[in-house]
Parts: sequence; C-alpha cells; structure tokens
Amino acid sequence: MRVETHVRTRDYTSSDPGQYRYWSPSQTYACGDQLARMLQEGWELDDEIGVERLWFGDARHTCLYHVTLYRGAEGAAMSVLCNPFSSD
Repeated sequence: MRVETHVRTRDYTSSDPGQYRYWSPSQTYACGDQLARMLQEGWELDDEIGVERLWFGDARHTCLYHVTLYRGAEGAAMSVLCNPFSSD
C-alpha cells in the first residue's frame, strides 16, 4: 500500500503538552510516544499494520511497526520502533 504524505512537519511527543519530541514524515522511524500523541490529536490508524524485523546478529533483533494514519483529508505513513529508546 502506498500512502502519499500530506502532513506538515509537526511536533508529536508524550501526553504532557509541555514537552514535544520532534517528528517529521521524512524521518526513518518514530517512537511510541509520538504515535500516541498523534492518536490523542485525532488521528486514526488504518486497519492494516505491518511488522518488519531488523536483525543485529544471530540473536538480537528489533521490530518496526509500519502504520498509516488518517485525519480528515490528511494522511501519513509512520514507522514506529517497538522498543523504547532515549533521544538524549
């Protein structure tokens, strides 16, 4: 499924409205709090969610969840890293 990105660059982060973590549709992946923020702001998930496993050696891996979000006429594709990370 190909989704055209019509979202302007915005700040999405944790539920604390005073803290924002930058996210843009051009970034490789987002974190869970950026996805949660979009959902809080009225975006809706498409029914289909893809999972991509990224392997780092024989036993270590992480996943990217590929989601499509819609709000009115706007649409955005977002890849969400499944494990938490710090931007510090």
